[in-house]
Amino acid sequence: MVKGKEGSGNLIGLKVGWGSKKGISNRCNEEDDDFRIQLAKAGYERIQEFTWDRSTDLLGQFLMQHVKL
Repeated sequence: MVKGKEGSGNLIGLKVGWGSKKGISNRCNEEDDDFRIQLAKAGYERIQEFTWDRSTDLLGQFLMQHVKL
């Protein structure tokens, strides 16, 4: 997989997250099956990072740093 900045899985050189729908659309509309497969794999790998355990850990860390009891 082609990694973007900070290992984001960015495959089309976006500098502002998903701000360029046109860039993604243009690449996906091309007859580029390898790119679509690579994009699907990158998306699958990225979504594996989103778990309830990780989310609650991050929320707990935020609350401990920013909420005064």
